[in-house]
Formats: sequence, C-alpha cells, structure tokens
Amino acid sequence: MENIFIKYIHQGKIASLEELKRTYRQIVMKTHPDAVGSDSLVEEYIECRHYYEEARTLFENEVQHHEITDYRLLFYKEYYSLERIDKPYAFNKYYFSRNQIELTKQRASEYFRKWQPERNELYEQANRIYDQIKLEKPRGPYMKHALLFNLSPVFHNILSYELTGLQFYQKQLKQNFAAVLFQLEQRQFHKLVEFIQFLIADMEQGPVIHL
Repeated sequence: MENIFIKYIHQGKIASLEELKRTYRQIVMKTHPDAVGSDSLVEEYIECRHYYEEARTLFENEVQHHEITDYRLLFYKEYYSLERIDKPYAFNKYYFSRNQIELTKQRASEYFRKWQPERNELYEQANRIYDQIKLEKPRGPYMKHALLFNLSPVFHNILSYELTGLQFYQKQLKQNFAAVLFQLEQRQFHKLVEFIQFLIADMEQGPVIHL
C-alpha cells in the first residue's frame, strides 16, 4: 500500500513537520483502538504509525538537505564579495572600509561553519594564511605581490564558476591552480592548499547557483 503521507509531501499538501503531525493525527484516529472501540483495526493503526515515521524521516532529511544547500549558496556569495573587496590597494579600484571587510568576513565564516561544520577549523586556518599572503609587501622589478598575483585568479575562477556555471572558469582554474600549487607547497601552506582542493572538489556537484 502506498504511503499516503509521503504522497502528500510530494504533492505539496504537507509542507512542514507540523502539517505532517496534524495530518497523521487526523488519519490515525480512524484506526486507533480507543477511537474505534475495539482492536479490529489494530493492523491498520500500526501500519499508519509506520508510514508516519517513514514520512517524518524523509521530510526531516529533505529539510536538512535544503538548509545545507542554502548555506552553501550563501557562503559562495559572501566569499565572492570578500574576495572582491579584501585586497591590497593595487588590486582594488575602490576603497572599502575595514569595517565592511570584517563584516563580510564574519558572514562568510558563519555561513561556511553552518554549511561545513566539520571543516570549520580548516577554513579558519586557510584564511589566516590567505590574510598573511595579502599583507606581504610587493617585490621584484615590477613590485608585484608575487604569490597573491597567482593565487587571486584561483579563487576568482572557483567562485565565478559556482555563481555563474560557466565552464570557462573551470578551464581557467586548471591553469591557475597548477601555476600556484608549487608556490604554496614550497612555503608549506598546506592548509590553504587543502581548502582550495576542497572547493575544487565541491565544484563536482555543479554550480551552486543552479541548485
């Protein structure tokens, strides 16, 4: 027999856990021994209870999935904003206050923690390294931020792909990351490498903007 609660969820007739409970109470009272006055429908009552538990598990899993997906989207949007504004002067056309940058950092960190709680420490360690790189003084004949100059396009391509879905950014990323990986490993920035590799692996799910 078809699980009527799951059927109602898929049809949109049940859109919350409270609605599921309310519907269950309405249906189960038709078979409950106390309501019927006998145990003639006890098998139907047990079956109804089983269907309810099955539907509740499905519903809770779907709700959790949507919450995780939302935080993934929020993180990528916020991190894109952070990547755009938190740069040395030479990388930015416009001035952003320290307060703006810190608030954006806090939001990005919060969304990542809610999306990937088990990787929160990795995120914090990687971003401390990234902040350190941003503070390095330019050097060489052209006064370039050598490592940041190569690292910035890596994040740009990851974030742009996630928020647009354009394959162009994936292709560019392969070139960018290959160029900067040796530099990061040479300086033992392993946590930053691990974080970038996580973001690259996450791209396999498809761009977040399409979810």
